[in-house]
Amino acid sequence: MEISAKFAERVTERLMAGILTFPDGQTWVIVVILIMIYGLIALPIGLRNGFLQLDQNLLPIEQSPLSSFSKETDHNTRLSPLFRETDVSAVNVKTSWHPVLKILITALFTPAILEEIFFRVLLLPHPSENPSLISIYAWSTVSLFIFVIYHPLNAITFYPAARETFFKPMFLFLATLLGIICTIAYLQSGSIWTAVFIHWLFVVIWLIGLGGKKRLL
Repeated sequence: MEISAKFAERVTERLMAGILTFPDGQTWVIVVILIMIYGLIALPIGLRNGFLQLDQNLLPIEQSPLSSFSKETDHNTRLSPLFRETDVSAVNVKTSWHPVLKILITALFTPAILEEIFFRVLLLPHPSENPSLISIYAWSTVSLFIFVIYHPLNAITFYPAARETFFKPMFLFLATLLGIICTIAYLQSGSIWTAVFIHWLFVVIWLIGLGGKKRLL
């Protein structure tokens, strides 16, 4: 019981510290640098590989971005929560803001906030704990491994429609790189919001402009 109480206390402290720590101007400069580093690595490699594809900014029309987790398509295949209850027709993002707004809002909560809470805030030592370098490297490695392997496991269990995408080496490479960037942002700032912003930004860019929505349908 004592161990459970201490564990619950540590989890609560990390969660509150991560949420209530707000980035300052200097921290956001570092975030911008990290975003540029990710883009300079991911875009050329992803485009050359063909995994990232510049499309015509077409998005499916959704009826509800936060639809039931168990909703299934006509083909009896579960989709990502970003695309459940979708119409097969499409609209141009330049003439209709509804699909874009739905993705912007939904992606903020899942995957950005939910995944960053678990993979960064709860697993990594908060800077206020004054962790040793060994502790930082060890938990960062564990967190990154779980973050990457979570995606194919998620495809096997809950999102079979994304199985082909989540098992692709290029996707796993980009997920690993994203995990590293988000880890650096969180450890440097002690704030969940830096990692959430980076995670959310690249998911939205991938879904809207780089062919991500087609791969998750």
